[in-house]
Amino acid sequence: MQTLLIACRKFDNPLSDYFKTLGEQFLMNGFRVIFIFDNHFRKYERLEPIFQYYTWPSRRPTHLRDFLFLREIIKKEKPLACLSNFGSANVVTIVSRLMGVKCVMSYVHTPTAALKSDSLQSDHLYSFLLWRARLVRKLNHYLLTNSNGTKADAIHVYKVPGAKIFVFSPLINSSPIPYRPLESREKQLCIVGRLHPVKGHRSLLKQFKHVADAYPDMKLCIVGEGHLKEDLKELGTELGIAHQLLFTGGVRYSEINNLCSSSIACISASVAEGFGLVNIEALREGTPVICTRTAGSLDIVCEGSNGYFFDTDYPHSLLDAVNKLMVNWESLSKNALDNFSEHYYIGTVERHYQRLFSLIQTKIND
Repeated sequence: MQTLLIACRKFDNPLSDYFKTLGEQFLMNGFRVIFIFDNHFRKYERLEPIFQYYTWPSRRPTHLRDFLFLREIIKKEKPLACLSNFGSANVVTIVSRLMGVKCVMSYVHTPTAALKSDSLQSDHLYSFLLWRARLVRKLNHYLLTNSNGTKADAIHVYKVPGAKIFVFSPLINSSPIPYRPLESREKQLCIVGRLHPVKGHRSLLKQFKHVADAYPDMKLCIVGEGHLKEDLKELGTELGIAHQLLFTGGVRYSEINNLCSSSIACISASVAEGFGLVNIEALREGTPVICTRTAGSLDIVCEGSNGYFFDTDYPHSLLDAVNKLMVNWESLSKNALDNFSEHYYIGTVERHYQRLFSLIQTKIND
């Protein structure tokens, strides 16, 4: 029996649940599937017994003991293919190649522009880490990415040939709540994400000032926590729009559905974004998306069909998008639902399995 090894975060978040569902497809087609979880997760008894589970010795698998741990697993389980994510990418890639695994893959979630914006390291350290990442990425037989923009970034920065990179956009479950027509929604826009400079909240508030002037009853619901919270509240007061801003703080993932479905549009103002999971969560609720042009949004948003783009460099850009939204909301909402069902619904995962299985087989037969 052939074995697939997947290293990811524990289940019960959309990205890991995508890999879980993908693993189920391999299981149904005769594979054994092994998961290695981050962060010392050991409560395997709560999980389906259909998979084999391990967890790294270290909370972040970057130590020698993690390399030795994986070496023993590969010796024991003899996987045909290994797929890594996030912090496990280096250890899984290097050990898998050294152990002769026939197909080694890594899923790239974040473009380097977003990594740089998030980085607290010095420029010299960041440059070294990027150089190291370039070496490791090239060791993979394939890179998988969440968007064409992240793929283009991997080609440009990591110098990996485009023929070795394939887009597998995350898939999520259908909505657990009924669809809400326009008349049952609040007159509000919402933005979901940590309050961090890379998410573009300051530029958004300055643009929302013009929306607030044109639509005095429009609210902006700001969901998330972060060190910019008080600064954003102060900026709202300076702009005279504090009474139209709703800061909810952090919310449970299960509440995102209600937030999206009660809003007339969801906004992403990110400076850089590899995908933007909340954008497809909005589409799932039939909620149009208004966003900046980023690596991920260019795949998700079709201008004038399921949403609109806006540009933070043009003060009235958001207002222009909202004006068009108010006129075309019903058609935008219908297209959002259709787009989600066709491209991002977990029920279409068999197509992803077929593509990934084909890649593995092609590599094995080389």
